[in-house]
Amino acid sequence: MSWLFGGGKKTRGETIVVLDVENGSVGAGLVRLVPGALPKLFAQTRVPMPLARTRSAASLVRAAEVAALEALQHTSLVAARVRHSKLHTLGDVSRAVVFLHAPWSTLASTKRSWNHEPEMVHGLRVALASTFGDIPATFRPFSTAALHTTNTLFEQQGSFLLCTITGEMAELLLVKDGNLEGRATIPLGSNLALRTLQSHTGMSQAEARSALLLAHDAPTLYPEPLSAAANHFSAAFRDAAREILDTPVTGVLIIGTEPGGTWAAKTLSVASPPSTVPDPFAEDTVVRTLNARHIAPYIAAHAHSPDIALMVATVFVASKINEV
Repeated sequence: MSWLFGGGKKTRGETIVVLDVENGSVGAGLVRLVPGALPKLFAQTRVPMPLARTRSAASLVRAAEVAALEALQHTSLVAARVRHSKLHTLGDVSRAVVFLHAPWSTLASTKRSWNHEPEMVHGLRVALASTFGDIPATFRPFSTAALHTTNTLFEQQGSFLLCTITGEMAELLLVKDGNLEGRATIPLGSNLALRTLQSHTGMSQAEARSALLLAHDAPTLYPEPLSAAANHFSAAFRDAAREILDTPVTGVLIIGTEPGGTWAAKTLSVASPPSTVPDPFAEDTVVRTLNARHIAPYIAAHAHSPDIALMVATVFVASKINEV
């Protein structure tokens, strides 16, 4: 029977679950991969981790595991519903790809391989097994996906800093001609601003997050606590940048879940170091954020507020469609 009458061979595809594990939240979604078509991102969700007053590696691991389980349960429920619809093949999840941010993923001294935190990997495998059963799981550093995606989206930009802002950390990658040439981290992320707002105003975590989001459009909102947080973050960021830069950088690209990404970008654009310290930024340095509109042409995602980290991961896994 010819293809005109429906007898042609159908294009095969697969659905995978993508898990993005940072240190302040965990995101999950389903990605439909079909050769020759844009990858489809759906069923996305992000679960914030509690904003504790003190931090420790052990408490962050436990909080990440709890958030990951909740995110995976949501995504698994969507997959189950899809399997009982006309689009049932979209709900058959074949494998998982897990992206780990700092400090769960670290670059070896040779700059050729990455190491993943064993305790975190074990906990995430348990969470995946309890929600999706016995499916293969691959663990990758988010930095690899970020570098690949920015190389895909933009022309070669010479030398620039690619920075991922998460809840408790910022990860700086020195990129030269599309290649990773240096890496540094600082134990400060978007939660710095949230904690500062909470301590100065008595806000809840949700209220502080809303206030930080509103502060983008109303700079006079809570100027003193936000200025203190901004100066602290900017100084630490520049100290880390000096460790991996040989000459001042002219470009900084920020990847971060809102409102943290925009806050970090504006902070680095405005705050400056003391006059006695060399600035790792050149006078004409441009600081910008990676937005959903940059990635939209490369994937099919229809969420009202697309998750930037999951979008970055989707572009990456689509490029590795034949890898497990």
